[in-house]
Amino acid sequence: MTDEQERFEDHTRKINAAFAKALTSGRLSHDENADNYVGAYMWMGRRADGCGDAFKHSLTRKYLPT
Repeated sequence: MTDEQERFEDHTRKINAAFAKALTSGRLSHDENADNYVGAYMWMGRRADGCGDAFKHSLTRKYLPT
């Protein structure tokens, strides 16, 4: 495996973990009718204050409140 592949897989693991944590905590939902439906959000990385993950709605571009 190349270094690039390893970095990609590591990044993918971080994204998956962030979404799993948000779903487990109720911050995001599997319910397609919910305002916080997981399929409508993008992971933007760690929050600037380092306390959790930032998610942005893919259409409105508004960040999910903490």
